[in-house]
Amino acid sequence: MLIAPVQIDNVHVDDIWISPQSGDIFLDQDKIFELLEKFLTEDEFEEVKEIRSPLNYLKANELKKFGLNPVFDYNELIFYLKIPLNMRKENFLEIESSDMIKGFVVKPAPFSYFLNFDYQNNYTSGLSESEQIYNELNFNYKGHILNSAGFASSENNERYFRDYTRYIKDFKQNHVRLVLGDLSHNTVDLQQQIQGAGLSIQNEFSIAPNTLRTNFNRYEVNLNEPSRIEIFVNEQRVYQGYHQAGVLNLNKLPLFIGQNNIKVVATTQNGRVENFYFSNQYHNNLLPVGLSDYAFNIFDKSSRNDEGDLTYDEEERFFSGYFRYGLTDSLTLGVNNQSEGNNSMTGFQFSTSLGRILTEYYHTYSQHQEQNANSFLFSMQSLVTTQKIRPIRFNANYRFFEKDFYYIDGRKNSIKTSKNLSSSYLLSSLSSLGLGVEEQVNYNNSKSEFMNVEFLYRFNINANFSIKQQIDIQNSENNSVLLTFNWFEPMRKFSGFHSYEDENHKMRHQVNYNDTFKASRLQLSSTYENETHVSTELATLYGNYETNYGSIRLDHTQADTESFNTLNLRFALVGVGARPYFSPYINESFVITRTNTESEILLANGNIGYLSNRNNLVFADLTSYRTNTVNLDLNNLEYGEDLAYDRLTLFPEYKAGMIAEVEVDKNLSLRFKLKSADRNKIKYQSITIRGEDEEIELLSGKNGLVFIPAIKPGEYDILLNGEQIFTFTTKKTLGVENIGDINVD
Repeated sequence: MLIAPVQIDNVHVDDIWISPQSGDIFLDQDKIFELLEKFLTEDEFEEVKEIRSPLNYLKANELKKFGLNPVFDYNELIFYLKIPLNMRKENFLEIESSDMIKGFVVKPAPFSYFLNFDYQNNYTSGLSESEQIYNELNFNYKGHILNSAGFASSENNERYFRDYTRYIKDFKQNHVRLVLGDLSHNTVDLQQQIQGAGLSIQNEFSIAPNTLRTNFNRYEVNLNEPSRIEIFVNEQRVYQGYHQAGVLNLNKLPLFIGQNNIKVVATTQNGRVENFYFSNQYHNNLLPVGLSDYAFNIFDKSSRNDEGDLTYDEEERFFSGYFRYGLTDSLTLGVNNQSEGNNSMTGFQFSTSLGRILTEYYHTYSQHQEQNANSFLFSMQSLVTTQKIRPIRFNANYRFFEKDFYYIDGRKNSIKTSKNLSSSYLLSSLSSLGLGVEEQVNYNNSKSEFMNVEFLYRFNINANFSIKQQIDIQNSENNSVLLTFNWFEPMRKFSGFHSYEDENHKMRHQVNYNDTFKASRLQLSSTYENETHVSTELATLYGNYETNYGSIRLDHTQADTESFNTLNLRFALVGVGARPYFSPYINESFVITRTNTESEILLANGNIGYLSNRNNLVFADLTSYRTNTVNLDLNNLEYGEDLAYDRLTLFPEYKAGMIAEVEVDKNLSLRFKLKSADRNKIKYQSITIRGEDEEIELLSGKNGLVFIPAIKPGEYDILLNGEQIFTFTTKKTLGVENIGDINVD
């Protein structure tokens, strides 16, 4: 009897007592059933469990009756257990924030600020020049945000006008955002976005994106062999780990609202790579059970007077709000209201899933002065697609308005009914077909009907061609065909877009150039348009140069005899603490990176730059409440310099700054050689390096060579077998210092 390692898929999973006998192998019964329970499905395990006996052992051949293949290697003394994939338990993988790609984790600073500058100069041939500057000022102190913006223009006597001023506070545990001051608010269905100032309390799923993960955020991958798994969402890697063969279920991927392209890369032990692709039009129409989504806003409407100043209507308070609740994972109910004085719009909705199809119904009741009317919308759309099953993706809706339906902003609706159906079918990995029909009937008895057909073909990953025909069912003379061709060369520096539309005989050609340099990025583009039936030509040249300190953009447009020119400068001043830094324009959140080394460290998160103690870097395009990564290329570090991580993992908050201190360890190495006529005096001798704060003990090499990989600069004594033989003071602080030969005779 012996203890043998157990391997499944060539991976050691446990050890087991076995007793090889003539013609069979006796196994420890408790251990083998413990292993089988981990890997077999519940039904398969229940069947296998029936062969359990009162004895403490099990014959290996008994397992073969159920499709299992136990093999013992008498040479290597390894027990192999082969389990068919269809018998294996599914592996569930939930991608939570703790599973994200880790590095040196950077958290928001207590206090940060930024001041954006956007300067624009416009010149039109034959007309006067105009200038405009736009600023945004933001302070964040421990999550309390003061945010304000304004602008000045030469067309308005160079006066400075306030655009908005507001206080913002996010409550992360409840994913709620509170705003006081000038605000913008969320809406549903027919609700209108109205500008004003007041109080806003809104649910913001972006604050806690993990909460908005429904049962439609699930995917299956079949692994034929044990593999290293990497998961990418919209080209950003969100997970990597090792998994056994079998069905791998991916749950709760960190998706964004909108289109998500998901790629799973499985690399086997022998290096074979298999890619899996999924596509998801992700939304929050369906809420997980027990989760609510809401917005409550009460404010005074704002507008600009003749002088351009913001004014507020204090006569009537405006209310806009909605509340939605996930009754089950597949049913969400909601109510909504917008009102001002005697005018209001009140509605209710439900969203439900039928398999992989989302079905929704919205009903809105409008009351405007003495006019009352109803409207309803019925829609259906597919939820999840995958290239593996070549699906049909579709969206269909029907909306009806009663006569005298008014929106909350006072506009009267003129539409009676509208119908829309759009669908696409993935013919192959290179081609797809799209079909669509739309119809609109108005109360003035006018009617429009169109049919759209689009065929897309990808020649390879670098080029695609599409032909789209729009058929006017009411008037065939308005039928049109649009041909488009997109391409880019493998290095993705050059790309192009070309189109021809037959109705207006309109031709458009666009060629782009993008390149990244050591610490900057250049974008160039030229466009030419020609409409032969009206003899018009339009040429546009565009250039944008981005650096780590801002960007400059030039536009030139030539339309027949007129030309239009624009110069745009964008940059920011940012800070974490008192010291300001120049930065690219801040859209949401940022990180300032600093280091203590003179060596250049390449940093990249889409944009790139070189970091050293002479050059701090600011990354200005971070997404709040998401895992942002900045990769570090350490190839330029000097010998003796070391960094324990190769990426920064950033968790920024809303409109907040962070500071990342990239502290490089600086190591000094020491080398010397003992010399003696008697080789035994220098071979494998006890050496002590003794300093004021440090003492190192080691043995000399076979030839008397001594190498200390890391030592602090300073004065040291060298002791041989306890006796001092040499004293020295280091001359370097980094790299290798060679003392030379030390004679011990």
